[in-house]
Amino acid sequence: MNKFSAKRVIASFLFTVGFSLGIFVIFLILSGKAFLTPKGTIILSLCVCIPIAVASSMLISTYKEDEIKLRSVKYCLSIILAYYSFVLIGLLFRNGHRQTVLVNLDELGVELSLRSNFIPFKTIFNYINSFMKGHINTDIVVTNLIGNLVVFMPMGILLPSLFKKLRRFIPFVLVMVSMVAIIELLQLLLSAGSCDIDDLILNVLGAIMCFGVFKLKQVQKSFTEIYILAPENE
Repeated sequence: MNKFSAKRVIASFLFTVGFSLGIFVIFLILSGKAFLTPKGTIILSLCVCIPIAVASSMLISTYKEDEIKLRSVKYCLSIILAYYSFVLIGLLFRNGHRQTVLVNLDELGVELSLRSNFIPFKTIFNYINSFMKGHINTDIVVTNLIGNLVVFMPMGILLPSLFKKLRRFIPFVLVMVSMVAIIELLQLLLSAGSCDIDDLILNVLGAIMCFGVFKLKQVQKSFTEIYILAPENE
């Protein structure tokens, strides 16, 4: 067995491990038999994405044509984006009252007033103020503020890597704002959470921060070297 054949065998094994774990996580979410905490989901997701990323890296090293290498990495990123999106939706809509859909206007009005906030930074300042006064513990602040900042960060890398039009700031921000706004509204209508403009601000800000890292010249250069991005002249 030559070096290239050995790499492809190992890559196939790693792909199998990653896909199997991914299917297992998706099964847990769909079945509702297990409650996945954000921390547990992150650990499981790393166990899914790392083998797939390593397998992809090993596989492209066996190809000579840059076009095939770029296509292979794009497939890998597409798989990771699909998995990440599914898990994200599962986490955001894991509330047990998902089956309740509000269609009555009176009920919708009450629900909007109780579980929504359209005043920017109101919730953020409330959390910080309560924490400073010792009314809530650190875990709650971290989960609700830092968690909302981090949860959409991968989009700042995955979307511009896969979609050339989203490598510009304005289109990227518009897509992120639209995406998060739809999710926030669905969480309210499906009784799966609150509709809070501060969540939107933190989610989009986190994605923008990661997008800013993506736009750094050194990062662009590194991504070109590992075939995430095509060379500028292509």
